[in-house]
Amino acid sequence: MPRLIPESLRGVLDELAALIARLRRVPRLRALWESQSVAEHQSASKVVVHPEVGEIPVRSNVLAIGGSNPHVVVCTPAPGTDARGKLDLLATIGTTSFAGS
Repeated sequence: MPRLIPESLRGVLDELAALIARLRRVPRLRALWESQSVAEHQSASKVVVHPEVGEIPVRSNVLAIGGSNPHVVVCTPAPGTDARGKLDLLATIGTTSFAGS
């Protein structure tokens, strides 16, 4: 079953896909990617607090290149928690606010 992507993320995903396509055309970057050399990786458990659904436990993974400033942080639902359901709910309600109703 395909996952639904909130409308608010579609533009971001399109921009990300275009950036990846541009980066793949740079020989040095393509060679680094294909070398599969491992860079610095940190992992931690965190809790994101959202005003509509409360606490969302996540696993945070930070990928950095040799401790340099450019890095990527990826948060995924913590296993064995209700995080996936809360994130699915947020994907459904989007930017709608229910505060005060």
